[in-house]
Amino acid sequence: MLSDDELGFADLASPGTIENLRHNPAIELNVANPFTHQGFRFKGMAKVVKDAEAHGQITRILGPDYPFEQAVKISVETASEVFSPVYTLTQASAAEVKRFWIERYDYRSAREVGGSHDCP
Repeated sequence: MLSDDELGFADLASPGTIENLRHNPAIELNVANPFTHQGFRFKGMAKVVKDAEAHGQITRILGPDYPFEQAVKISVETASEVFSPVYTLTQASAAEVKRFWIERYDYRSAREVGGSHDCP
């Protein structure tokens, strides 16, 4: 089970990462929105686990299409916001940055192409 001060992710074909964490559990995980280029940086210590409750939590998020046996639990020591240099170099707003990348990637939501999920 992941506690309030832990993050976790599934080992989805990451043998190099898992081997590195077994030798050095210090980790930094950056999570960013690809359209706004804003996100968070988490630093802490990782542990590779086969934990049924953590597995269940991650599976509920990913769905059944991503089979995995082990997960990485991260005990978060620090967390901070991260921003792309685009915000300091151009003084652009998040809406402007998002619009730029949506146009650049020619992004259309799943709803626009007949699906039911919308990511951003």
